[in-house]
Amino acid sequence: FHRNVKVSNTDDSTDAWYEVLTTHAIVRQNLTVTSSSLNADAKEDIEIANASGFSSYNLLSITVNQPCHLVIYISDTARTADDNRTADTDPQPGSGVLAEIINTGNADTNATFNFTPATLCWNDKTDSNNHKRIPMKVHHLGTAAKAVAVTLNVIPVELS
Repeated sequence: FHRNVKVSNTDDSTDAWYEVLTTHAIVRQNLTVTSSSLNADAKEDIEIANASGFSSYNLLSITVNQPCHLVIYISDTARTADDNRTADTDPQPGSGVLAEIINTGNADTNATFNFTPATLCWNDKTDSNNHKRIPMKVHHLGTAAKAVAVTLNVIPVELS
């Protein structure tokens, strides 16, 4: 990352602007959230509080531990607008759906879905409620009540 820094010269009272390289630790991160115990066919709005403070990120993979349909959104508004869409219906372009997976595997077994190439995702910063958060919806597709653990493997892009 580059940052402009003003440097004052004490000898002749002139100031100069210099572009300096600043470093931030931009490494892969695993962000995890777990739903409440969901009955079969139940849905829940979940989110990851992004303590690292980035507003956009490359999504590398999603890991879930239960059969489910998981959707990642740019905002709560987009999530609410998408509430009645079923897993077998594609979202409309521009709807605010960033990524989604459907895991039809076994219960209590981790399933990882890799995004190749990585998917650029972001938070809608026009809504202050979305800043530094990743809103999602999980629809439990299992047959018994279970909590769904979700892990996003991401690389931050835009630091806030």
